[in-house]
Amino acid sequence: MSLSPYQPRPEHGRPGTIRKSLALLGVGGVLSGAVLTAFAPVGQAQVASKGAMIAGAGVSSVYGATADLGLEIEDLFSAGIDLSLDYRLGDRGQGLSLDVEKAVALGQTALGADTVLDFGLTAEVDEWDFRSYRRESYGVSVGVGAAITPQLRYRVGLFHVADDLSEADDDLSPLIQADMGDSDATGVEASLSWSNRQSKSVLEPGADLGVAIRASGLGDSREFTETTAHVDIYQPVFGPAVLNLGLSGGVVRNGDDGYVAINERAFLGGDMPRGFAYGGIGPMDASTGDALGGTRYVAATLEVMVPTARPDLAVGAFWDAATLSDLPGIDSPNVDDSAHLRQSVGLSLAYQTKMGEFTASIAEPIEKRDGDDVQNISFSFTASF
Repeated sequence: MSLSPYQPRPEHGRPGTIRKSLALLGVGGVLSGAVLTAFAPVGQAQVASKGAMIAGAGVSSVYGATADLGLEIEDLFSAGIDLSLDYRLGDRGQGLSLDVEKAVALGQTALGADTVLDFGLTAEVDEWDFRSYRRESYGVSVGVGAAITPQLRYRVGLFHVADDLSEADDDLSPLIQADMGDSDATGVEASLSWSNRQSKSVLEPGADLGVAIRASGLGDSREFTETTAHVDIYQPVFGPAVLNLGLSGGVVRNGDDGYVAINERAFLGGDMPRGFAYGGIGPMDASTGDALGGTRYVAATLEVMVPTARPDLAVGAFWDAATLSDLPGIDSPNVDDSAHLRQSVGLSLAYQTKMGEFTASIAEPIEKRDGDDVQNISFSFTASF
């Protein structure tokens, strides 16, 4: 499960997933001699007023021509079950992701106010030509959380994840081939979050803070300890404009021999820092071009958003920076795992429609390294219900 900065704030159930995955309708593009991705929603139907079914199509030099079908349902069958399903099919592969959560509200208990017991199931299967191998991941979790104050919540739980990396290409980096095959991780997790914001709008003032830890090693499972933290401050600066200051970081460690499998490493790019493709920065095998991820990251953003004459439209300017580094247990002349800074600047847009929120950004890297994958334009549509 890869670390990802700016994880969603936990609400009543499990914390935001640590694995980085494609958003339901989120795609990005690379210009300047690399990749250009286009995606347009072609239909949407309401599902019992609790969810949305979304269809779309896209074309990318990475994924090829693709079709996408997504389904998100809250409170399925009025049983407190939330479901998210996304299937993407293209001429260069396919991918499927499923997330099911059951939350049981217990109210006021000895654990705190608004106590919630949650159960979760996850599944991800993808096989794309550019990845050089097939990846499958299946997980289950159970946890309990409660409010300490109206703004502060905690959660503790258990998790189990079974991963399978297979069907590797002949030219796959030997540093990744070492992690091929079946493996699993079983352990405990805990998170603490605080927020005084009334909504997730980019123009809503306040602050979001969170810290999470996951420790695996029960039985014969992979051993690692994963710690992440983030803070986002939204401060009015002049008139209706809002300044967002964000900082996040994470580290993964293995108490045994120091080596951390690729399943647990962080991969940055895409959403943070903007201007770079996901997996497009950080340590790589120079002999094959394969991204290796890292076990330490720090990411920061500074963004000013200004509402327009339309109350549902805001535009802004931003600066992003990040580093991804450190591969303990790997000693190769083809790998540089030092902390090299990447920076980008750009313009952003957020448009709230009746169907959901559309966001877009144009970014230009101002500090990069040879081998980085640049992504100048990105946009996404998130359906709301």
